[in-house]
This record gives sequence, structure tokens and C-alpha cells, in this order.
Amino acid sequence: MDKINPQVGSYSFDHWAQLARDNPAEFNNLRDEEISKLIASAPPEYRLKLKQHQFRIDAIRHKYRKNQQVCVNALYYMMLRSLGGLGDHLHDFESDLNELEAMLYSVSVPSSETKLTVIK
Repeated sequence: MDKINPQVGSYSFDHWAQLARDNPAEFNNLRDEEISKLIASAPPEYRLKLKQHQFRIDAIRHKYRKNQQVCVNALYYMMLRSLGGLGDHLHDFESDLNELEAMLYSVSVPSSETKLTVIK
């Protein structure tokens, strides 16, 4: 077998495509194993979220298993919703950053002519 990424155990695209054509059951088993390994290799704080995402993906794949185009569209829109949520967070972060920047520029800094008194 022509391994591309031995540390993850992934095979070449051609290998996956041939396996899907010739032996769909084995393809699905190997795919599930690879996904499980990938999730297990993620930092612990991300694993639950990754498992939840994979559960949703598997549910959509199962629900639309008879219509591949509908399945692809459903997965695409799920991805867009996820990325849209990230965009909202980015927008909030950018707003906070702009507020901090405005606060920084509103602070008056003493000029070089200002005399400072040392308190003992």
C-alpha cells in the first residue's frame, strides 16, 4: 500500500478512491478508524467537540445516504454555519480591539515639559 502520511496512517487519494469503488464496507471501516485516530491525537480539550462534529457529519451522511448531492449540500451548509460562528467571534474580537485602541489613544500622556514631583 502506498502510504503518504505514515505517522497518521493515511493512504493516497488514489488508494482511498479505489477502496471506495472496490470495497465500500472496508473503505467505511478504515475511514472510521482513521477519523478515530485523528480525534484521539487531538489535544484533550478539543476531543469532545471533534467527536460531536463527527457525530453530526455521520448523522447527515446516514440521513442522505441515498442522495449524494443532497448530502454534500447539507455538509457544506453545516460547514458554513460553523465558519459563520467563527466570523462572529472574529468580529467581536475586532470590536474589542478597536475599543482598546481608542482607550489607549484617549489616555493623556504627560508632555516632556511637565514637571514630575518625586514623593518620598
